[in-house]
Amino acid sequence: MKELLKTLLAGFQLSVFRAPRAIKALRPSLHFWLLIPFGILLSLLQQWLQLLNYPYQISHYGLLSDCLAALLLLFAFTALFNLYKKPVWIYSAAALALAAQLPMLFCWLTFEYLAAHFGQVHLFRLASPWLFSAWWWLVLWRLLHFLQIDRMAARAAVASLAVVCATYWPYFGPLSLNMPRYVEVDQRGLYSEEQTVAEPAVSFDPEAVMYAQRSMLERELNTLAPQTPGVIDLYVIALAGDGSEDTFLNEVRYSKQLFSQRFGARKRVLILANHATTTAEFPLANGTNLRAAIKGVAQRMDTQEDLLLLFVTSHGSETHELAVDLYPLAMNPIRPATIADALARANITRHVSIVSACYSGGFIDALKSETSVVMTAARADRTSFGCGGDFDMTYFGRAYLQEALNQTTDLLKAFELAERAIRKRERKNDFEASEPQIHIGAKALDDLNRWKRELTPGEPVPFFGKKRQ
Repeated sequence: MKELLKTLLAGFQLSVFRAPRAIKALRPSLHFWLLIPFGILLSLLQQWLQLLNYPYQISHYGLLSDCLAALLLLFAFTALFNLYKKPVWIYSAAALALAAQLPMLFCWLTFEYLAAHFGQVHLFRLASPWLFSAWWWLVLWRLLHFLQIDRMAARAAVASLAVVCATYWPYFGPLSLNMPRYVEVDQRGLYSEEQTVAEPAVSFDPEAVMYAQRSMLERELNTLAPQTPGVIDLYVIALAGDGSEDTFLNEVRYSKQLFSQRFGARKRVLILANHATTTAEFPLANGTNLRAAIKGVAQRMDTQEDLLLLFVTSHGSETHELAVDLYPLAMNPIRPATIADALARANITRHVSIVSACYSGGFIDALKSETSVVMTAARADRTSFGCGGDFDMTYFGRAYLQEALNQTTDLLKAFELAERAIRKRERKNDFEASEPQIHIGAKALDDLNRWKRELTPGEPVPFFGKKRQ
């Protein structure tokens, strides 16, 4: 035990670029294998602290990734020290390197906590992979210099960089292929690209569903009521993109009830949804159907007088793409240009576009105009919250649709109410603020005020969900 503590101390000294002491007294081969669980436990603690407010499950993938990284480190040192004809140092170097990783992981955990406390998580995630990769490289360079593997500083730097490339790709962005995760969550705010999602049982005929899309969409369009001359009619298209969860389907179902009963859009609401239970009820939510739906609605409304409300809800990516998924069908994500181009081709300039997804602020530039209003659930570089199996609606869907629009019929005032409610919930759960965004065109306000004056609002619409909100 004392010898292991000496190895840990030597690793700490190395992590701050000091020469380790008492290296000859160490038992490197034994310590190397003992230090692997230390690193795994510290990584597990880091990720568990991130997810205290989320439902999660244990993943074996993270364990395999860290074990693989340790083996790669050993193999890299084996190749390097055999190349320099000093194999006696293989396990010593590997054990010291693993020991040096522990304070580095502790610093990572501390900095991430501070970044979350000060609302700078996004900045931390951008900068930290490069900073910690550089730190790891300098540690290895110092180690090789200490062991006098190569007295040429330049060649030692290249050798240590090679070890970084060989061992750290499972961890940090600049060199990463995969990020080890010990816990997996069903909340998109911390949803990792490496999360393994169980494929649902297929309860429909995929080929039949795809061939039925044209007739289904025509059927839905034919049920829409025509516009009323001299009156601003509200038409609604609601799209639920990701079929792996009930949350998004719940939101578009509720939006149909809400806008039909309370906002006078009865028989003027069209739903596109991806869900295994609705393949015979609603057309699929994909880019092709969205373009056709917008074109079809435009043919039934007066684009110079009426108002289109487009509500889109799904998972969103940092590259500003909305997930369009219904296993086993393969469909393309919806991008800002997809929606903007469809509206332009249909000559619809008066619209209120609401995008509820992570990173949805990236849709504003493509959709904004003098005659449009664009609302998003988050900033372009922030996640939103509330999707997953534990929620009937997302934070934004609940705050805007269920709560705010049942308090007021002013779409813009409702956004202010929703923004305050979301901020309160996020602070309560210690989440990084999503910061919902809004664009109000200079000429859009007049259209909305006229529509509101003509509206005879209905009663508030109760929500049908039963899960926690």
